[in-house]
Amino acid sequence: KIPLAPLRSPKELQLFMEEIPKDSFVLVDTPGINPFLDDDLHFISQCVLATRHPPVWIAPSGSDIDELLEMAEVFKDMGVTNVIHTRCDVARRFGGLLAVLSHAQLRLCALSQGGAVGHRLLSATPRALHDLVRANHFSQSSYLQEDQKKTQEPTWIRQIRGATI
Repeated sequence: KIPLAPLRSPKELQLFMEEIPKDSFVLVDTPGINPFLDDDLHFISQCVLATRHPPVWIAPSGSDIDELLEMAEVFKDMGVTNVIHTRCDVARRFGGLLAVLSHAQLRLCALSQGGAVGHRLLSATPRALHDLVRANHFSQSSYLQEDQKKTQEPTWIRQIRGATI
């Protein structure tokens, strides 16, 4: 039940951002990129400039530690301070996530199950991170109910809303 505005270019995104009220909360979902390709980086950089807000890195669980750390450095140069970790239900190794949080000093704001970042997002509380790393199978159902009882707006949205470039 969220209004969508499909846009095809960073220029269209910039025009859209100029037309909406300044206090609007907008989530921009860009296509996945290869952070080691100049064309992909240019596209994402233009999107970041168009929004004038820091991007959030969506990083998949179970990825190689060294690759995640290299990607984290690229995204930090773009202004990323927050990361959402996806595919938590299928991954069995979380060393990459822990390395990104420790060495790259990014903040984990949400965890998700499945490949679609917009679904089943869980605020990254210490308890959720503990259970993610310790569990044989990560399940969010009890956390989602708990998070929804506390507030109408999930913690991960408040954290992103408070980020600045």
